[in-house]
Amino acid sequence: MSATREEPIEIPTSWHALEARPLPGLVMVIGATDVGKSTLVGHLAKRWAEAGHAVARLDGDPGQARLGPPTTMTLELRNSGKARRLRVFVGDVTPAGHMLPLVLGATRLVQAAQEAEAETILYDTTGLIDPRQGGAHLKWSKVDLLRPSALITLEKDRELEFILTPLRQRGWPEIIPLKAAKAARRRSIEERRRGREAAFRSTFEGATRLVLNLGSLAVFPAANLDPGRLIALEDERGWLVGLGRVEAWDKRLGRLSLWTPVPSLEGVRTLRVGDLLFEGRSYRHRRATARFA
Repeated sequence: MSATREEPIEIPTSWHALEARPLPGLVMVIGATDVGKSTLVGHLAKRWAEAGHAVARLDGDPGQARLGPPTTMTLELRNSGKARRLRVFVGDVTPAGHMLPLVLGATRLVQAAQEAEAETILYDTTGLIDPRQGGAHLKWSKVDLLRPSALITLEKDRELEFILTPLRQRGWPEIIPLKAAKAARRRSIEERRRGREAAFRSTFEGATRLVLNLGSLAVFPAANLDPGRLIALEDERGWLVGLGRVEAWDKRLGRLSLWTPVPSLEGVRTLRVGDLLFEGRSYRHRRATARFA
């Protein structure tokens, strides 16, 4: 899988106040795109782990993933300097049209962190806040379902107020407001696309052809397996083993040819069909019709 990708920026003075001790339980970090959420989460996770605390970092943005390939969410568990990762597949690089698998995946990853007895779970959420695209309801649903102990908010100019006002009126969770990092640079749509292409290129480095007999595997959802379509290979617990892209699909024989860095089908029990199509042999991609609400 692709390596951790961080864009270093100067840490604002106001952020350092959080370094003294870990916040207990699940801590969600919310804000629009390009305000420094991933930088803050990475910084706090590193500092608290170095102090000997069991810290879990949940990279929850499938479009701008830092700890794994695009279309996935990753949980990194750190204890005594050691790290292990679990991943789930969302199937696209946007929450829009994929909120159910996004919330389900986040729930499973939080539960895994709790089972591992993490003292603190830092959840780096997506930058979707636009109410016209369901951003507010997505944040409220996560809060109601996951019951975080605290929300750390990163704002430039009160752009989260319509999300936070009813939470303040209700009285929970604790809200910790921070200013967005001034040095955080807003990236264009084209820059984001190129970044995802580079991440996919890294993910598929060393990939080979793997031929599968679909009679022995579960496939969700049943779909036309177009050449170029992104596929997730999952183990028996639904954790991501690796990604693949369809080369050819012989429906009559039930035989699927994938281009994938996964060396064999050992441990693979399920194929989950994504909603991205790669163009030819490049890593340029476009969205197929979404199947989720």
